[in-house]
Amino acid sequence: MKTGMLRWALKESLLWYLGAMEDSIVEGERESADESARFLFLEAADSSPEAPRYIGRLRIHAHGGLMDIDLSDPWIQIDGETRTLMFHTPKGDLAMAQFARVSETRTDDLLSVQVDDVALTSEASPLFGGQYGPYTRLDALDYSTAL
Repeated sequence: MKTGMLRWALKESLLWYLGAMEDSIVEGERESADESARFLFLEAADSSPEAPRYIGRLRIHAHGGLMDIDLSDPWIQIDGETRTLMFHTPKGDLAMAQFARVSETRTDDLLSVQVDDVALTSEASPLFGGQYGPYTRLDALDYSTAL
């Protein structure tokens, strides 16, 4: 049986910018050592195709703490046709991004989903200190979950 995962770079231009700063910290499991590589979140034991859940942490600290983002254990909230990327944060649950242009592929043991249009929510935009407003397009992502 295969195990699913969520892969997402957040916003590649932001990661390149942070990589060039001396005081920035970007933490999280990555596909490679490349500064723009996607973050990896492995499928949680309680995940299902109807409620995909993942484990892992993404932390960004920059500008002397003015940008301090701490996101963990994401899940995909599915409500009819609407899909939202959710994260746990130290201040509570956060709706990070809304999805559009979603395509699914099923095999015998895995549901794979490609999301080509990922938009920052109004709830999450303050995390970026005014640099990214609501509905700013973020990088595409993909996720999978065992069937």
